[in-house]
Formats: sequence, C-alpha cells, structure tokens
Amino acid sequence: MKNILCLLVLFSISFLSVANTPVISGLIPKPLHMKTGKASFSFTPKTIIYSRPGDVHTHFINDFMQLEYGFQLAVKVSKKVKSGINLIYNPSFADEAYRLSVTASSITIEGSEAGVFYGIQTLLQLMPVNPTDSIRIPCIEIEDKPRFTYRGALLDVARYFSPVEEIKRFIDLIASYKLNVFQWHLTDDQGWRIEIKKYSDLTRIGAWRQGTQQTHDKKASFDNLPHGGYYTQDQIRDVVRYAAERHITIIPEIDMPGHMLSALSAYPRLSCTGGPFHVSEEWDIEQNILCAGNEDVYTFVQDILDEVLDLFPSKIIHIGGDEAPKSQWKQCPKCQSKIKQENLKDEHELQSYFVKRIAAYLESKGRRLLGWEEIMQGGLAPNTMVMSWQGEDAGIEALRQCHEVVMSPLTYLYFDYCQGNPSNEPYSIGHYLPLEKVYSYEPLSEKIPVENQKYIIGVQANIWREFIHSETKIDYMAFPRLLALAEIGWSPKGKDYVDFTKRLSSNLLWLDKKGVNFRIPEPYGLKDTATSGENRITLKLTPSVEGSDIWFTTDGSDPLLNGIRYSTPFTLDLSNAPVTVTCVIRTPQGRVSTNYSAVYSKGEIPIVAWHGIPPEKSSDFFPLMKEVGINIYLCGYKDLNTTLKILDIAKSSGIKLITSCPELKSEAETTVKRLMSHPALYGYYLKDEPEMWDLPELGVWIKQIQAIDNNHPCYINLYPNWAWGKEKYAGNVETFLHQVPVPFLSFDQYPIVEVNGAPSILRPEWYKNLEEIAAAAKKMQLPVWAFALAWSHNLDSIHHYPAPTLPELRLQMFSNLAYGAQTLQYFTFKGAIDDNGKTPIYNCIKTVNREIQNLSGVFLGAKVISVWHTGALPEGTHPIDKLPTPIKSLTTSGGAVVSLLEKGDNQYLVIVNRNYRNSMELTVSIDDSVHRLMKDGSIAPIDVPTMQVDAGDMVIYTWKK
Repeated sequence: MKNILCLLVLFSISFLSVANTPVISGLIPKPLHMKTGKASFSFTPKTIIYSRPGDVHTHFINDFMQLEYGFQLAVKVSKKVKSGINLIYNPSFADEAYRLSVTASSITIEGSEAGVFYGIQTLLQLMPVNPTDSIRIPCIEIEDKPRFTYRGALLDVARYFSPVEEIKRFIDLIASYKLNVFQWHLTDDQGWRIEIKKYSDLTRIGAWRQGTQQTHDKKASFDNLPHGGYYTQDQIRDVVRYAAERHITIIPEIDMPGHMLSALSAYPRLSCTGGPFHVSEEWDIEQNILCAGNEDVYTFVQDILDEVLDLFPSKIIHIGGDEAPKSQWKQCPKCQSKIKQENLKDEHELQSYFVKRIAAYLESKGRRLLGWEEIMQGGLAPNTMVMSWQGEDAGIEALRQCHEVVMSPLTYLYFDYCQGNPSNEPYSIGHYLPLEKVYSYEPLSEKIPVENQKYIIGVQANIWREFIHSETKIDYMAFPRLLALAEIGWSPKGKDYVDFTKRLSSNLLWLDKKGVNFRIPEPYGLKDTATSGENRITLKLTPSVEGSDIWFTTDGSDPLLNGIRYSTPFTLDLSNAPVTVTCVIRTPQGRVSTNYSAVYSKGEIPIVAWHGIPPEKSSDFFPLMKEVGINIYLCGYKDLNTTLKILDIAKSSGIKLITSCPELKSEAETTVKRLMSHPALYGYYLKDEPEMWDLPELGVWIKQIQAIDNNHPCYINLYPNWAWGKEKYAGNVETFLHQVPVPFLSFDQYPIVEVNGAPSILRPEWYKNLEEIAAAAKKMQLPVWAFALAWSHNLDSIHHYPAPTLPELRLQMFSNLAYGAQTLQYFTFKGAIDDNGKTPIYNCIKTVNREIQNLSGVFLGAKVISVWHTGALPEGTHPIDKLPTPIKSLTTSGGAVVSLLEKGDNQYLVIVNRNYRNSMELTVSIDDSVHRLMKDGSIAPIDVPTMQVDAGDMVIYTWKK
C-alpha cells in the first residue's frame, strides 16, 4: 500500500541538482503567484511536522520521505508556526486555495482543507530527486488557487476492466497534479462493472464477454478470449474513501438509455425487441437500447440509481445519454404510445423525456444529472449539467441556456487518440492529438460570450479504452498529456508551451525513475524544415526527458543500432538532396523511445501558387509571384497548346510549372515529348479524378510518362472521397508508393458533398482513406505540398459522424492529416466560411488562422498569419484590426481570396479577385507604413485606398514586421 500512497507524488516531484544551491524546476501546474528567495530550508530526520490532531495529510509527507530518503518525520500538534513544517487549516481561504511559505527555518502551508493538501503536492514537487549532501529546498513564497472548480479525468473500465489497485494508482497520479474529479465509466455495451444487489445478473451475465475486437477490422480481428470483471460494493466504498482522502470526487457514469447492451443481455425484456442479446464484443454503436416506452425500465433505472447513490456521495451523477440510436423506438409500439401519451414531437423528445425523468428522480435525492451533450436533444431539464464532447458548440448553447458545462472536446481532450505518426505509435482508435495541441486548449475561448463564461465549471480529459487493454498503455496514452490538462484546469489564462516543456522535462525524469510508462516526447528541435534556399542548416536538439541521451542518424539507418550520440548542435548539408534525421531518446532508466524522424531540405519543396489564373493574366501575375517568392505554378489548363503558351510566359518570368492537361492521359507519348524539353517545366501533375477508380491505373499512367521522361518528376493528387463506397485506398497506398516513385504527395478533399441532393459530411470510410494516405506518406517520408478543402454552402441539414461543428471539423481534418505532411502549402476555403452568417466572419478567420499556425502551415512559401477565402463573404466591410497587421479592414464588392503572409522581414496582404468575369471594388483601411507592390516590381506608397480590381487580378500590400 505504501507504493500506492507514494505514487501520489511521483508525478509532482521535479529533478533538482542539489549540491549547494537548490533550484526550482518543474512546478506543474504553474502556480498563480510565486516569488523565490536565495536561502534554503534543510530537511533532517529531526525535522518535525506540526499540525492539528489526527491530520491524515501528514501521511502523504511521511510516506514520501520514507520512500525517497529512508526516514520519517515526527508529527506534533501545534497551532503556532514553529521551526519545521507547519500545516495550518484556515476556513477563510477559498476552497482549494493555499499559501506556501518556505524560509530558512520553517515551511508553512496554510489554506482550506483541500488547499493544504494541494500545498503539500507543491512542496513535494520542490523536493530534490537526487540529493547529494543534504535534502534542501529553496526559499519561496507561493499563493495559489485553481482557475476552474472541475478538473477531471475519465477512465473507461467498461471496455477493459482494471483491478482496484490500478484504479487507486490512477487516482494517486491525477491527485498529485491537482485534478479533483475522477469520472468512473462503469457500464457500456461491452461490460457492466458495478455490483447491483437487486439485479445480480447485471454482473453475473453483463460483466463478461466471450471475445474482443482487436483492430478496426471487425471481420478478422477477434481474439475469442473471454474478458470481464466487476467491482463489489465494498470495493467501491473503499475506492471512494481512498479518493476522498486525496480530495478527488468520484463521479460514476451509468450510461443510459444507449450503451446498455450489457444490461439488456441480462434483462432482455427491457429492450424494444425482447432479445436475445449477448455482451458486445465489437467497438460499435449498438442499436439495441433501453425501451423508453416501458415503465419497467424506469423502475429498473431508479433501483440501480438507488444503490449507486448509496455508494457514491458525489452531488453529480453522470448518466451518459450519448449515442442512442432511435431506429427501434420508431418501430416500438410502447415507445410510440409513450410519445402520444406525453404529447411529444418525436423520438428526440422521447429521449428528452427519459433524461428529464431521471434528472427529476436524482434531484429528489439531492443530486444533479450530468450527461454528454446529446441530452440536449429535445430540450434540457432545469439544473442539468452538460459535458460538451463533439466540439464546443453544444456546450456554448447550453451556456446560453444558463446550464453549467464541462468542456471535454474530442479535438483536444480525447486521450485515446494517437500522439504521433501511427506507424510508430501503439495501435489506437485513430486521429491525431499531440501534447502541444492539448496544451493549447483554452476553455474560455473568444467565441464564448463573456456573460456566459461563468457557467463553464471546468474541463475533463477522457481515456476511452477500445484499444487500451493494460495499465502500461493507460500510462502511455495518458501521460504526459494529463499534465497539460492539469495546467489548463488550474493555472491562469495565458500559457507558454516552451516554458511548459522545460518544466515537463524534469517531471518526466521523475516518472522515468518511478517506472511510469509515459510516452517519451520527440526531441525538441526535431521538425520537418525547408530552408529559404540555403544549402546548410544547423540542428539543435534537446531531450524531452531531463538527463536523457539522444542518438541519431542521417543516412536512414536505425539510430538505436548505428546512431551517433548527440552532444552539440550539428550542421546538415542540403546542397545535393534533403536529409532525413532519425533519432531515439534513451532515458536515465534505460527506456528507449520509438524512432522519430524529420526531413530537412533546401527549400526545393514547390512553393505553389493558385491554379486557375486566366491565361491572359499570366504575363501580369508571374513576375509579381516571383517577386513575392513563388517559384512554382500549378498549371491546369484544358489543352496542350494553352499549356505550352503558359510555359513560355513562365520561362520569361523565371518560374517553373507543374503542368496538367488532358493529353497527358489520352496522348501520353506525344504530349510528354512536346513538354519535356521546355526549360520552364518542373514536373507533371496527375490527378486521381473520378474516372480513375483505382491506384494501379494511376500507377500505369505515371510509369508511361516516366518511361519517356525520367528527368521531370510526377506529382500526384489523391481524392479519397471520390471513392465513396468503394474503399479504393484500403491497403493499397503504401504498396502504390513503393512501386511508383513520386517526390511529393497532394490531397484534394471535399468533406461536404451532395449525396442524393442533400449535403453530407465526410464519411467514416473517407477518414480511414485520409489517415491511411497520410500515414503512408509519412512512412515513405514524402512531403505533402498541396491540400485543398471545399465546403458546402448549406449547413442547416448536415448529418455526420462524428458531429463536430464546421470549425471543429476543419481542425479535426487538419489534425488527422498533419502527421503525414512535411509542409501544408495550399489551402482553399470555399463556401460557408462564415457558417452562413451565423458566426461573425472575423471569428472564422481567427479559427482558420489558429488551425494553420498550429500545424506550421506554409502558404506561398511564407508563414501563414491568416488565410481566408471570401467567395461567400457578403458585400461590405470586414474588420481585420485584431490581426498583426497595420491594415484595419477591407471592403469588397465581390469574392476574393485574401491571405496575410509573412516571409523574412516582410509581411504581405495578398488579395485576388476570384471572379473571372467581373471586376470588384476594393477599399482597404490602412496606416502610413503600408506600401503596395506594383506590377512592374516597384514599391509604391498607398495613396488611393479605393480601386477597381480587374477580373482575376491580384493586389499585394507589403510592410516590414
């Protein structure tokens, strides 16, 4: 048990090199206020802890001292501050607030009940992990309190059962980082984990399944190994008590009316069909749910809740309420009768009736109902709390209705998502959620009205376990991302990721010492990079775990076998070809990370301009593009003769073309021979269009071209959604890339398309295609140089799975693909960028801006500050005064592409009239520091802010940063 107790602090202790002067390193979460001194306090076996009689908090200090330093401290009762450690309980402090004062003679922790506990956690972080001649900590003054009252972590034990000792260990870990809520996901289709004495078959039958789906492939991935387990009520009471000592509230989740197949397997009469059923072995959304028209169901649920309430003192009870398909309710006579009887509109209101009835029952018992955002369907009951998971929009709507909300968006806080390139990561549910993105989450975003922000009570991360079967994998998926969550929930607004990684490094050293199987983050400084034409680049690497070694290679070989130990920054020669740096981290305890790679190149990744510029405008555009730094133009004209004319213009302008024309397929030999000798040719652009229904055919096409011209590469653009229903990419992408060498890879993805006349969001099989393409590209070390998105104009009746908002879908799309890209350079946003007027255009601009910046996107060879396509932008004035530019607003009478770019010391505002038939009037509000880049290459001061912009024309404003 001592090992479990000591795990309480293992995440909190930072590495301190203690020879003469102790240093502060690694406080997570970062305190509200902190002031350091020059002296230090020394611990000896004679140091005394002073506190009130029977204070259980003293055990956390002494268990740690015994484990780490081999002795315990005497405990005495005193109300006065004395030399030693003083624990003072002051009811005037806000809940969870504390003050920590360390002087040369004493340590004082004063605060509320929970505040003293959290002060102890901070004190233990200051303790040296490897003291030399003494055990000393620096003098410091800290005043601290949490930002949010709800700081939670969910652990799913329904999919895979965890023994009690593992649950206690997890509670220790989250408590040490000042999280205060543990949501225990106890029931689901795949298992019932809580003893209910009135319904013993729930655990006798519902706690066991006969096999488990091992991969995403349901047809060939079952292990046929029985799995199960449950917690007795005595065990639950023990865990609840254990958590309470660590100021953790356990919120049980009993999911209903959906995710109930384990219960229906034991009591099939509570379904709409009567069964028979068995506990699910698959990871899917089950169609069989509780029958909302059957009065016996409500008796059953209330009986269960009576026993749950007796076990859990939490004022909040989570009833799930998510992912409840209603197809059976539509066919069920009892459900339809209930709809008529209660004068309900439809099955959504029937679910609302169900939830409201349960909410009323819980309220009669002095408790509150918390549910996933789907409980909003059909209306919310008063006093009900909402957990927003598919994004933030549902939470924001609940805030507007004055309901308390816990933010738990899947794009930031779902820790079952992978943390890096899937080919190097443990098998997971999919999607991509790196540590930096978790840390970037801001619950009180600018899109939430200030008057509603008070209803956001906190944040929660979720660890769903479809593919997390062991404690070591829980460690890997949870940490260090849970440390980022802790800082989101506790520390003041305004986070600094670089500062966080410095504090994280020492914590990971301690985790390593304690044997926690955290994911070892990539070395800081290892990142795909293209220079601005320089032949050399100096690479500085920093290990993510303090005291670790980095071993690297630059020849593609395994760094664990053939690597060089990193000691000082080194220079890469990029003059002949890009260089791939592959490395591993070896921690002080001997753990070795997976292989991490980054590609460094001379800047020869094509810097691609818009395609579709009218041929007659090319002679005007090309010199201007060259001036801005564009060196490649993607040319997609309708015939070979036009393409040849554009190549001539490109030659005179000093840029090259990637060309695509129909004759490349229909008359490949003749066309290639006419193109291959042109000095402005950069390569051939081959699109996987709808008529190209398989990759092998595309490969034949490429091989025909390469057989004639092996000096100019072929670039491919893939359309995963054209293959809707055909699964064309499944299992073929990596094989294709091995057989057909291509230097770069492009995506062209339209997530919203018309299906039978109605808009439909990107389907799950398309996600699978996209993820496979991206993973294969990364594995083959292929840069992704072009990526396009187009959006439907009509968003009112979109049905999708999962169901994020439009901005969240964008973010999810980028996140899923980012690990496959060296450079994301070409973004096109069409359609409802402003959500059909529902969201101010400026907010959408900021969303796009933030997404692209988070992924280090590059547009036209420049750092993206903002990219927005205003094809659907209403006429009028649109402010950009909050962006880092002296341009305050612009007014346009027609559609335009507007990009704010940064390259070198300059910033550019690029405006292109995308209406090729009509001119537009452009008015720009600016200050005196802005100049306009003229077509002749000269720089002119702005004196006429209003101008006519010809059809297809481009205007560029420039200024120094």
